[in-house]
Amino acid sequence: MGKEKGTPGRVKRNLKRYRYIYLMLLPVILYYAVFCYTPMGGVVIAFQNFKPALGITGSKWVGLKHFTDFLTGPYAWRLIRNTLLINILQIMFAFPVPVFIALLINEIHCKAYKKVVQTVSYMADHGELMGDHGMYCKGPFHYEGLLKIPMIMAWPGHLAEGRRELELVSLLDFMPTILELAGIAYPEGRIKAWEGPYAGKKLYPGSPLLGKSLVGLMCGRESEGSDSILVEDDDDIRQVFLRTLITQEYKITVYSKRTYGELFDLRNDPEELNNLWDEKEYQKIKQEMIWKLMQKLIQNQDRTSRRIGIA
Repeated sequence: MGKEKGTPGRVKRNLKRYRYIYLMLLPVILYYAVFCYTPMGGVVIAFQNFKPALGITGSKWVGLKHFTDFLTGPYAWRLIRNTLLINILQIMFAFPVPVFIALLINEIHCKAYKKVVQTVSYMADHGELMGDHGMYCKGPFHYEGLLKIPMIMAWPGHLAEGRRELELVSLLDFMPTILELAGIAYPEGRIKAWEGPYAGKKLYPGSPLLGKSLVGLMCGRESEGSDSILVEDDDDIRQVFLRTLITQEYKITVYSKRTYGELFDLRNDPEELNNLWDEKEYQKIKQEMIWKLMQKLIQNQDRTSRRIGIA
């Protein structure tokens, strides 16, 4: 029998000849199909009065209302201009920089130091929603898919391999941890000593750093991390400002100038599908979490700029 002629025959022969190469390509195609193209169905929320608690199917359809409100608003053309400008600048600067960094890291001859630099350079500050709750990328909703990222630490000969902790930790804990591992104190420099009745007393008890060293937790000397984690989000472009407090049991999110908020029971609802903000039986817990959030905001005020005298 002669060979099949034409484009269909050639495609068939290539598929058979390079079947293993195409098979290796299949996971990549599935990845983009599932995580990049399927979530694009979530764009329908642009035509809805979308509420996360109701989801895409339960939210009210409003048509072109949001587009009309945006285009007739006072900031429409400023936002369009800023969006185009930001993307152009990202293409010009943000794209080449990672390539340059990768080339520089590749030139490091010490493998151990190279791994440390790679870990620190590539450490993410947030996750990606990737279809979680019908959304993709990141946004002003502090779901676990966006916030819960692993903190990976390695120090051969000092830290046990394969140790895993599920305690609450924050990126604020990173600097105190590295400083303790390096055996150095926070470099404050020279500070004027107290005078008058406070002369001779210790200037500042404790470290001004907001985080907590994780060395004790990693080495097994401590069994618990932080009792709560504060997440701050100021989106100047969308004009959305919010604060979230996370404990082992609950998560609460408060939005600026909005009566809407979020309260999730993380033990009984780990996927955060049931917002308890307005539920009567959870109002006491809601008030307790708001109080804890206020306390955490006070505690997390930046104190690295010490005052140098007393009046």
